[in-house]
Amino acid sequence: MANTFLSGWPPVENSDGRKKYTLSLWLKRAGLGQMAIYSAGTSGVGGSRETTILFTDTNHLQLDEYNGSGMDSRIVTKRQFKDETAWYHFVFITDTNNGTANLRKRLFVNGVELTNANGDFSTNDEASSAYGGAWNNGPGTGYSGSIPSNIGAKSWNTSNRFGGYMAQIVMASEQVYEASTFGSFDATTGEWKPKSDGEIRSAVTFGTNGFLLPFSNTSYLGYDYNTADRSGTNADWTLEGDGLQSQDNPSNNFPLVSTYWMPHNDPLFYVSEAGLYAQSQTSASTYFGGGATLGLAKGKWYWETEGGTAWNGGAIGVFSDPQNSAENDRTCGYNTYDWSYRSDGQVESNNTTQDSGMGTYADGDVIGTYLDLDNNKIYWAKNGTIINSGTGWTITAAASTTHGFYWPGQGDIAGSGGSYFALNFGNGWFKVTKLTGTTYNDAQGQGIFKYSPNDGGASSFDGSAKDFLAICTKNLKSYGG
Repeated sequence: MANTFLSGWPPVENSDGRKKYTLSLWLKRAGLGQMAIYSAGTSGVGGSRETTILFTDTNHLQLDEYNGSGMDSRIVTKRQFKDETAWYHFVFITDTNNGTANLRKRLFVNGVELTNANGDFSTNDEASSAYGGAWNNGPGTGYSGSIPSNIGAKSWNTSNRFGGYMAQIVMASEQVYEASTFGSFDATTGEWKPKSDGEIRSAVTFGTNGFLLPFSNTSYLGYDYNTADRSGTNADWTLEGDGLQSQDNPSNNFPLVSTYWMPHNDPLFYVSEAGLYAQSQTSASTYFGGGATLGLAKGKWYWETEGGTAWNGGAIGVFSDPQNSAENDRTCGYNTYDWSYRSDGQVESNNTTQDSGMGTYADGDVIGTYLDLDNNKIYWAKNGTIINSGTGWTITAAASTTHGFYWPGQGDIAGSGGSYFALNFGNGWFKVTKLTGTTYNDAQGQGIFKYSPNDGGASSFDGSAKDFLAICTKNLKSYGG
């Protein structure tokens, strides 16, 4: 989440650890622009020691090292990292004692090493021999002083916070490990996938100030598990902000509200809270409210949308061409093949009312959308009760739509003022509020929802029992796309 980061400092000053270490982490972006990934020390522009890894304003990856009198090294990738639909795995290696200059700073992305020889960097200023950076310092050492290291924010002012998701962060102090220590290529799909925490613990010597953050403890996400039972661990991190444990992870990817679908006219719609809280456009005659990052072609799917504060009327459903809707400032349900359930109680498609009197909804109500692409039907529920007595609406088969897919989406119906939408694709929270009390998984055990996506053997959908699934890659692989 954009207002969240982890703060901490290694408790022991270690000069060897400042010269040699490996950092591995998985992350998924929700939003673009400058974002800090990992930072230690004080601001380099003031002549102090600083180490920072960040995405730049133009979404390139940049590694900076200041040495107290200026820049010691900088690496900037030619590649841009703008994909909000997928997880990235980064491995950063520092070994300034290495006699070969281009091996002192190394970078792996999804199992593949980026090198200057392959033309992967626009800037490649190598680190000085035996230079000790700002990482792996304790407080008061003269390098980081009383300023902690931060994961997901700059260390000296907590700015440029990372927006999105992080998983399985590993620091191996005084050690060098290549990407194959932390991940492997799937023999069937060729996909780069993470190794388990247990495999990491078996393969890695964590060193003086190393740690393993799996984010597995919901009560304290910053716990270090470099030993399975936490015995002897000394590198816990403090969660700052509203960070929540998510079902979204490198092994099971969930959708977000995409910032790719952008209106051409100002003001743009806004996406925040890890890509799951959207504000539609706010000026007159602008209605777009965002489409999801994953499209659907077959199968049965469920997701939830809650109206946020400053609610001004909404339309919740599916887009067939979210880019066209964005470019033309159209709400959900306006264009051909689109469908929406509006807050005024109307069901709309192709800018035409298909039904009315379906019940209004407002700020705080939760609308469940059930999309059946096996039988080409769509249903909605308000606060867990299916509208229209379970009779759905017949939609065009996905294969016959503009792009062969439907995308979950939303927009407003009032134009000026805009509306807010909190999405739950199974992550288990709305905006920054975790679901409490009774919650539900889908029939495959995926997702955490406020209301059930499962029929439970009844006949709620056109007189039939239907089980709908969370939109995630585990389900998509087995049941549709």
